[in-house]
Order: sequence, then C-alpha cells, then structure tokens
Amino acid sequence: MEHSVTGKINLLSALAPNAVKEIRETRRMTQLKSRASDTLEGLLRPLVLVVDDDRDFRDGLRAHLQASELCRSVAVPSAAAAIKILARDPVQLVVTDFHMPVMDGAAFLRIVQKRWPDVVRVMMSGSSAKAVRRGGLMSGFLRKQESLMVMTDALLSLIPGF
Repeated sequence: MEHSVTGKINLLSALAPNAVKEIRETRRMTQLKSRASDTLEGLLRPLVLVVDDDRDFRDGLRAHLQASELCRSVAVPSAAAAIKILARDPVQLVVTDFHMPVMDGAAFLRIVQKRWPDVVRVMMSGSSAKAVRRGGLMSGFLRKQESLMVMTDALLSLIPGF
C-alpha cells in the first residue's frame, strides 16, 4: 500500500470517486476565491491617473505610486488619452504636467473640473507654481524637481480618505 498523499488520493478515488472530485473542486474554488479576493482588494484602492508627455518621468511616477501599494495608477501621454480613461474608470486623482503638446495641463484640468468635479486635480511643472496657477483648477501643485518619493507621498496625501 502506498503511503504518499498521491497514493491515498488514488486509493480514495478507487473507493469513492465522488469524494475525490469534491476535494479537487473545493481546492480549485479556494484558489479562485483567493485570487478574486486579491483582485477585489486591488480594485478598492484609489486610482491615480498620471498625464505627462515625458515617457520616462510619467513611467517613473506611475511606478512609484504603484510600488506604494496604497493605490493603483495608470499613466498616459496626453490629455486626450486621459479623458478616455476618466470616462471609463473611477479615477480619484489626476496629476498632469502643465507643458504638453496639443492641450496643456490647464486646459485639461478645466475639462476634468467641469465633467468630473469630484476628481482631485494636481498640476506639476518644472516652472514656478505662480506661472501655472489658474483659479481653482487644481487641488495641489508639484514641482517636477522634487524626488519621485516626495511627489508620491504628496499625491497620496491628497486622496480623500487617506
């Protein structure tokens, strides 16, 4: 007689095939529930949208936000791409560069303010804050010269409920 777990399952399957099928199904369901729980937990984290035409900066900030494990983040190169994300996903915070081709950050934030007023809006720029501040368009301003870690902490502190 085999003493391994496999041998016991094989013996059990010969004696009670339905029991083995039920054990395997229970294991499979437990694994699926665990994966679903991880996915649900991830979906409950706030979504931050990074908009910047500078690929390296955009991807770096997104990676820092994601690494915090306190939020999910998506990064796109343009205001047009960001508007598509906003229309589709429940974004809690948008951070956008001021200087971008086609539509600058201020024009983009005016659209966000009008269509999604509950979204926290943050402008970032290498220029001074005075140069880009526009009447109530943004909840915050970040200088691009700050470290990505400082920017990540500042952004996370602006998300309601954090």
